[in-house]
Amino acid sequence: MINKKNFEDYELLEDIRKKLWTADGKSRVSIMVGAGFSRNATKIDDSLPSMALWDNLRIDLLHALGDKEKYKDMTVLELGDVYEERFGIISLENLLKTKIPDENYEPNTLFADLLSLPFSDIYTTNYDTLLERASKNIFTRQYQIIHDIHDIPGSTSPRIVKLHGSFPSNRPFVFSQKSYNEYPTKSAPFVNMVQQSIMETTMILIGFSGDDPNFKNWIEWVSNALGDHRPKIFMLGLNINKSLKFLSQKNITVLDFKNIFKDSTSKYPEFFKELFEFFSDNPKIDERRWPHTNYPWANQSNPNSKDLIALLENNRKTYPGWLIMPSKISNRQLMPQIIDNYFIRLKNENDTSIKENLAFELVWLLKNYRIPISKYQQASLEALIINASNYNHNIIDIILFLIREYRLDGNDVFLKYAELLSNKQLNSSQKNELSYQKILWYQDSLSDKKIKEQVDSWKNDTQSLDFLIKKACILFSIDESDEALSILKHVLQTARQIQSISANNFFARSVEGVVLTLLQKYENQYYNENYFNRLIELDQNFCSPSTTIEYISNFKREKIPNAVERTKDFDGKTIVSHYMGNYGISDLADAFFLMTLHDDYGIGIDENHRLDILKYLFKYYPKYSQKKVFYFAEQKELNVFFSKEQIYNLKRNK
Repeated sequence: MINKKNFEDYELLEDIRKKLWTADGKSRVSIMVGAGFSRNATKIDDSLPSMALWDNLRIDLLHALGDKEKYKDMTVLELGDVYEERFGIISLENLLKTKIPDENYEPNTLFADLLSLPFSDIYTTNYDTLLERASKNIFTRQYQIIHDIHDIPGSTSPRIVKLHGSFPSNRPFVFSQKSYNEYPTKSAPFVNMVQQSIMETTMILIGFSGDDPNFKNWIEWVSNALGDHRPKIFMLGLNINKSLKFLSQKNITVLDFKNIFKDSTSKYPEFFKELFEFFSDNPKIDERRWPHTNYPWANQSNPNSKDLIALLENNRKTYPGWLIMPSKISNRQLMPQIIDNYFIRLKNENDTSIKENLAFELVWLLKNYRIPISKYQQASLEALIINASNYNHNIIDIILFLIREYRLDGNDVFLKYAELLSNKQLNSSQKNELSYQKILWYQDSLSDKKIKEQVDSWKNDTQSLDFLIKKACILFSIDESDEALSILKHVLQTARQIQSISANNFFARSVEGVVLTLLQKYENQYYNENYFNRLIELDQNFCSPSTTIEYISNFKREKIPNAVERTKDFDGKTIVSHYMGNYGISDLADAFFLMTLHDDYGIGIDENHRLDILKYLFKYYPKYSQKKVFYFAEQKELNVFFSKEQIYNLKRNK
């Protein structure tokens, strides 16, 4: 196995692997494959002739020319010239086809392993068809085969480029010294193509030896064109001892694995197998597969508190930055139970520091998963705040979370803690959250005047894109649409600028997804083709809110056979309803998710589910839901939520 301990140039190899698996999905590595790799193919039958290498071809040419003494000092390419002059180009090409019997071999798994890697392009000087035959069974990558220069226009990566011709009939087969000399002129598009790949990607070579004439000629052509500005090229192989000085002069770095595979009886196949396995290990974590470490709970491994906090912290820090947690996140349906299990640990923990750190991580989970907190969990956080020795940033974040709960409950303790935090040292995010919760408090109190005062005092230049969107949504709610649209378009422009700098920025993408959804709504442009098509693109990275909203809106019922629900209408008459099923805790979590989504971004509630959502929330957040009823329920539906007795018992201000 190739690792840091047994390979001294490990860092160079690892750098190549990283360039194969880039953040934007565009490989920065090309590969050139020589004749040595074809020797790994599986011969159909042992009785059939084997493939000849350069030394074998030289011997065959000397034998065919008849006067070995006369031609003994000639290179294989010079012998090719003499043979072509004496017998003709057709005879030379037929000799190559005889001595390199392509049809005697089948590509094996090594060819599949090579072609499965995300190389930008694959170049080969080989005449055999092993690579293109193997490519037909690779379904993860669709290769274009470039047989000659006329196939280049309009082609796109990934490509298999046959630089020197291809059996059986894509000629001329570049073999003689004459054909090599004419190649830069006659096949200039191929030379330019390779030179461009060397400039734009990291080029690696396999299956070549240092004295391989194919390799030497290509390097000379590249060197002549690129001069001192040519990038590093890497030759990977075993026992590359010849021509090391020549390779160094041509800016070629040799990665020789001879010390790892020296004792192997089948060292070349084993070398390529392990090399491709190394390259196939994608070092880039797919951010869409967050959380990268599953959250353990009661029936799984039970780490100690410090290890659990480390796991929670790592998942928080690697969160891709979606504004809206996607529905496809693993463990989403189990998170209420998982978090409740962690709160039990919090209650039993004695170490104050551990307790505060664990509570901070739990608050982050509750906020980002948008899960309703139970009275027991809220009491645990309140006890922690009361006993806190100082208001560090973790404690302040916990208080801000509780402030939101007090607002939802209509609890005047909200005002006490809001005033307390106004005199504390808050970071930018905490200041924004406090301002935002104050505005929502006045919004819940139906005070447009107070809302406008708070919004006007909330400075745009101190807000993140997330809070600017929330500010725009508040402005829409008080009919300040022009200012709201102006903010949204500024946010959209900024999010796209961020993506032009950091293409894989999930936060900026999700900001764009939310803004486009809002523009569709408030500009009444649901069928705007630009908005629609871009939202489809964003959805591939879970950055469009529509899929998540649609998924969560389809409530997953926890079935309770023959469930009976007894309610009273406005006049106090009992109504008995029979259901084949009843709602469970996961439905409450979904209803809470959608309602808080509507609070923050003005989306998430549709005509088909508004009453279901309000029914859930009315049970767990009655004061909050009473206000929301008047936003979403029609007059004839109010008796589902209110009775004469309830109205009579309300205080006058309510």
